[in-house]
Amino acid sequence: MNLYTFLKGLFGWLFILVYGMNITGKKNEPKGEAYIICANHTGAHDPILTGMCVKAKVHFFAKSSIFKFKILGAFFRALGAMPVDRENAGGSVNAIKSSIKLLGEGKTVGIFPQGRRYTGVDPRSTKPKNGIGMIVFHTKCKVLPVCIQTKHWHTGLFRKSKITIGKPISYEELGFTDGKNGEFERASQYIFDKITEMIED
Repeated sequence: MNLYTFLKGLFGWLFILVYGMNITGKKNEPKGEAYIICANHTGAHDPILTGMCVKAKVHFFAKSSIFKFKILGAFFRALGAMPVDRENAGGSVNAIKSSIKLLGEGKTVGIFPQGRRYTGVDPRSTKPKNGIGMIVFHTKCKVLPVCIQTKHWHTGLFRKSKITIGKPISYEELGFTDGKNGEFERASQYIFDKITEMIED
């Protein structure tokens, strides 16, 4: 048993309690294959909420600064976190390459299509980045859309969080041909629309 599985089994109930998590659609998680889990991003706690709603170990990207401390960095790596230098122009490119590599190894990768947190902002008023479309094109992996909905769009401790897991989106559903002429942008928007469609007013 690895550290991720151990901590999730030991503290999973606590996370569900303190985040007031109400999860629906668990049956939609792909089984026995690599996949990408995509969610809207409203707060720093979102990786925890997203990781808790599926059985797979989810690999997320985190600011490289937290990995400067050896013990803390080793702990976050054990939990599936990967460093990304957001101040560097090449940071996003490296994150995309790392995601493709991990998916090729049969692992699950977590992506927030918006590219950053939009605390207090209705995700329907934001635009996704093209990275998720590019990753799907190169890996042909399924995408599991997840909607995180909280009061005033701000995830945090002791705030009720409604987590809705949609049906997986296949590579074929995104209509790729050659990855050109705006296909990454259209695919990314399609995926993000599937996430926002699950918002309950």
